[in-house]
Amino acid sequence: MASRAHEVHDGLTGRSDIDDAAVVAARAFQTDPFFEHLAPPSMLRARGLALYMRAALKNAGPKGRILSVLAEGRICGVALWVGPGGYPPPARNQVAQLVGMVHAFAPRPRMAPKAYRRSVLPRARRGSAPSGQRS
Repeated sequence: MASRAHEVHDGLTGRSDIDDAAVVAARAFQTDPFFEHLAPPSMLRARGLALYMRAALKNAGPKGRILSVLAEGRICGVALWVGPGGYPPPARNQVAQLVGMVHAFAPRPRMAPKAYRRSVLPRARRGSAPSGQRS
């Protein structure tokens, strides 16, 4: 069996690389419970995730770093992270990511904030104030 050579690259070079990386990243989250809840139909979720991942990759901010792995000249893996001091990203990047998320899940835009609140925000911030703090 011949071994495949993989190349690791720091960053993405062009629009087609961003699109390809977004599709690879979307596949990684296709069966994630949060995204299954946000967009139950599989095809809608695949489309939405690719658009959302594209917005995330393009707008990670100045301390965002992307690594891509190529096999036979095609992207087969991608990693994105934000370095120390880079979170939250600048406001313009946050707005661009938000616009990307809304565009990605446009058929169900009202579900995005609700699903976000359920999965991310702590219980106390959702209205169940600790005892003694109720008015």
